[in-house]
Amino acid sequence: MLNVNRPSLGEKFGYGLGAIGKDTVYMLISAFYLLYLYSSVKLPLTFITSVFLSIRIIDALDDIFIGWLFDRYKSRFGKFKPALLLGGVGSAIFTVMMFNVPELEGDMLYTYVIATYVLWTLFYSIHDVAFWGLIPTFGTESGIREDMTAIPRAGALIGGQAVILGGLPVLYFLRNNLHLEDKSFGLFALVISLIFLIATLITVLTIEDRTKNREYKKISLKLLGELVCHNDQVIIIAVLSFIQQLIISIVNSSIIFFLIYKPDGVNNLSDYILPAAISQLLGFCVYKNGCRVLSRRIVMISSCVFMAIGYTIMFFSNPYAQGHINTFTISYCIASFGMAWSIASTTVMSADCVDYGEFKHNIRTEGIIFAFQTAAAKLGLAAAIAISGFSFNLLSVLLSQLKNPSYLFSVRLAIIIVFILNILMIALYVSSYRLHGHFFQNILNNIENFKQGNIDNFKKSSSSALRYALDNEAVICNLDAKDVDEVLIKLTEKLYKISAIRSKTEFLNLIKRKIAENPAGIAEGIAIPHARGKGIRRMALAAATLKEPLDFGSPDGKKCDLVFMLATPDDHKSHLSLLGQLSIILNIPGFADKLRAAGSNREITDRILKCEKQLKN
Repeated sequence: MLNVNRPSLGEKFGYGLGAIGKDTVYMLISAFYLLYLYSSVKLPLTFITSVFLSIRIIDALDDIFIGWLFDRYKSRFGKFKPALLLGGVGSAIFTVMMFNVPELEGDMLYTYVIATYVLWTLFYSIHDVAFWGLIPTFGTESGIREDMTAIPRAGALIGGQAVILGGLPVLYFLRNNLHLEDKSFGLFALVISLIFLIATLITVLTIEDRTKNREYKKISLKLLGELVCHNDQVIIIAVLSFIQQLIISIVNSSIIFFLIYKPDGVNNLSDYILPAAISQLLGFCVYKNGCRVLSRRIVMISSCVFMAIGYTIMFFSNPYAQGHINTFTISYCIASFGMAWSIASTTVMSADCVDYGEFKHNIRTEGIIFAFQTAAAKLGLAAAIAISGFSFNLLSVLLSQLKNPSYLFSVRLAIIIVFILNILMIALYVSSYRLHGHFFQNILNNIENFKQGNIDNFKKSSSSALRYALDNEAVICNLDAKDVDEVLIKLTEKLYKISAIRSKTEFLNLIKRKIAENPAGIAEGIAIPHARGKGIRRMALAAATLKEPLDFGSPDGKKCDLVFMLATPDDHKSHLSLLGQLSIILNIPGFADKLRAAGSNREITDRILKCEKQLKN
């Protein structure tokens, strides 16, 4: 498919580098801030954990407000680049302030810690939502979307793991070799903040913000609620992201807890963490190829299978076994590979949900959609902190009653929990998520073709494009046609009969030229021949079910028995609106089969209109 605005190599590099810098700061705060406050500032652990948990919840809620602001207000520089710069500079400044707490006491000290942490989360959220919100702007083509998801996810992994694996050695060097005990955390934070700032600047300079020429609509808070509540796929992705973050946090915290109490566990930390990180990086690197060979749906399902296999083997493995590579490590790598595919999949699903929301509500909301995903992930982390805190206290009581306490029990308890969560996640995905498959992707490809010329949004020609375009007189039930040409002729005659086109010959020639460029077959037995031009009086739709399926050139190789012919004026807007709404109802599981089973023209029309009405509510 032609895409004149696909991301350049420089954009891919800048976007990946930005992810590396972004997650160095995030992991610095996540992994070392608690240690700094406890060991250097000497704050009570109960105060630290309660502050962390409370701010995580507040942080998740302000993500949604930030995403709403992105989609509500227009900047001549675009929606996301100014936010990347503002969020990057602000969070870098407060990162340095957080690790350089002045000599304060009592309430002043507590206020300083809380205020700097809250402000850091605010600026980092601005940067984070803007960063991930860029993904759907790069294009709808599957290869582009998967590339621009895997690259930053791999970069984020590299940045985060570099801080985890290198942080303790660096701090040890600053303290013991350079004798900078009091300044070690501050210097480390300064270096990480500079890396983050440089990476952010490179990202801003190299990427193109494709939202800068887009029309904006003022989104009220009431409309925000409607956009979310009436987009069922946003809710599904948010729940999946919540469960996903729970799994990640519980597994990682339990393994780190085990290694702390395992003899020489801290010294052997890299023997467990590094192989798992490499495995996860490999998962991101092959994600695009996995989707191409299998499909996004199979890749998502496979991710949960890999995690289930890995966690099962981990449960029965002995991490005390000698050697750097043992069964426990290998099984952890298998689970980490699956987690990489799962993380990439939910990110791509969020990008697809932006297109779905645009089809359904005629408003493109990258900020809101990705804000909900990041908010759900942060709530998952907050829940994991609460669970871990409760489990730690319970486990301490239980183990104190044993003569020979086994901290391996904590790992196996965590594995049971995440295994159940893993099963829950795949069950939810299989039963409820529907933005996948050849049909949905080919609809996106068609819409991308019609968006060229810097037309990034479309408007409905009426309050309901599909209801306006469909006429029962242009519907044929069980058409007996010997070839594709006969189907096209019959549907063209119907459009002429309802006065949607001026000339049957001109429109038929236009349709045939379009089919010669791009076959009308979409997938799953559905064909959508479509054309736009000056000879078309108004937006219209003709539909037919066929007695015998015919070859319309579908990419999945299936013959088609459900045909929709679209005719729209050459305004670049009504075509997108009609094609988008049609794609939504046809992507509902089982709906196409209901149309095939209809016994009359009126039944086909009524089922389409009823479904369209339900989607509006």
